[in-house]
Amino acid sequence: PEWWGAVADDPRTDSHPGLTAALAAHPAIALGSGSYFISQTWEIDRSDRQIHGIGGRSKDLRATRIVLVGATGTVVRVGTERDPGGINASVTSIDMRRIELVRSLAPRRTATAATGLRLVHVLNSVFEDIRANEHEIGFSMSGVVHSFLRDCAAFRSITNGAADESFVGFALTEPAPTTGANNASIYL
Repeated sequence: PEWWGAVADDPRTDSHPGLTAALAAHPAIALGSGSYFISQTWEIDRSDRQIHGIGGRSKDLRATRIVLVGATGTVVRVGTERDPGGINASVTSIDMRRIELVRSLAPRRTATAATGLRLVHVLNSVFEDIRANEHEIGFSMSGVVHSFLRDCAAFRSITNGAADESFVGFALTEPAPTTGANNASIYL
C-alpha cells in the first residue's frame, strides 16, 4: 500500500486513500509493521481479496495496526451495507490475517456503535489473528455465511467516563436483523 500513498507510523498522513487504492488494484496486499492512520472506515467491498499484516504476537515484531482517528465509527467494514439481493451476490472469499484494529480516542456512544471489524453480507471468508481493541463492539456480524473467525480477540481497557458506557466483544446480527441479514455457519 505504500506504493499507493499509505504511510506507516505517521499520524499526520491519512493512509485511507492508499489502502483503498492498493486493494482496488491488487487482489492481495501485504501491510508492513506499524500503524496506518485512517480518517474514515476502510471499506472492503470487493470479493476475492487478501489483506495480510505482520501480526503482533512476537515481542520481536511490531504489530500491523489500522488506527481510526477519532472516537466514533467503524475501523474496517467488510461487505456492503445494502442487501445484495441474495447470498450468492455477497462479498465472498476475503482472507484477512494478523492485523490489530484500534482507534485514536476512547470510543464514544453515538447512533452507530464504535466498532473494530464489521462484517455484513459476507460469504466464504476467513479472518485470523485479528485484534479489535478499544471499541464499543469488537466484531459485528450481520448476514455472514460460512465464514471463520480464528484466534480473534476483542479487548477494551480505556474508558470514556460515560455512565452508559458498554463493551461487546462479538455481536451477532448487530444491529437488529433485517431481510437478508441473518447469519449462518459462522465458525468462531
